Amino acid sequence: MNLSAGWMNPLASPRARRLRYLVVALTALFGTVASIGVFLMIGSWQYRVAEIGFENLARDRLRIMASDFKESSGLLYTLRAYIAASDAIGQPRRVHPVFGDAARWRRQPA
Repeated sequence: MNLSAGWMNPLASPRARRLRYLVVALTALFGTVASIGVFLMIGSWQYRVAEIGFENLARDRLRIMASDFKESSGLLYTLRAYIAASDAIGQPRRVHPVFGDAARWRRQPA
């Protein structure tokens, strides 16, 4: 018994032929919609992965720069306090507060 003979029968009724074409058209339409949907989903996923990678890299570089900036600014403030204290060398009471004030100012939370 050949089951495909009913599908290929040229003597089939017009209704049976329309049904065959309808099944094929619906299958093609479903496949096309599914393919486009998967394509868009993968595209948005790849964009999101790239965006997350960029944000992580930027965050890491910002942390490094902030750390370097904090160390550099600490050194500059210490040098500024040294220069201010060297101006006050003749006045011994002023030397210690200049360094102390600079150190206290740097330790205050932002």
